[in-house]
Amino acid sequence: MSDHVGGSDRGLGAPFLGYSIGCLLFGITALQAYQYFTNYPKDSRMRKRFTLFICSLDLSHLVIGAYMLYNILIYYGCETNPEQRVVGIFKVSRLRSRRILITEKTFD
Repeated sequence: MSDHVGGSDRGLGAPFLGYSIGCLLFGITALQAYQYFTNYPKDSRMRKRFTLFICSLDLSHLVIGAYMLYNILIYYGCETNPEQRVVGIFKVSRLRSRRILITEKTFD
């Protein structure tokens, strides 16, 4: 008997561990940004905007990572053979890109 999620033999702990480390690093970034804004209130607006931009990029990375982790652990973790679904998704993506290419060429 397998103790893994969905009876799969794949190790699903590595994505969770990577995401947990990413959350820890995001917390460090947020703390550093907070300390920067409280300790240096007279810095230029451009530098403050750049700091906010970097923090927003880190936040978006965290949100995208959460979405991917959810799909890997919950959605695909319960399927017995998720590789077939992923291959199907790539086929649809390739078909869509061909349609976009044909559409672009017709307007040239």
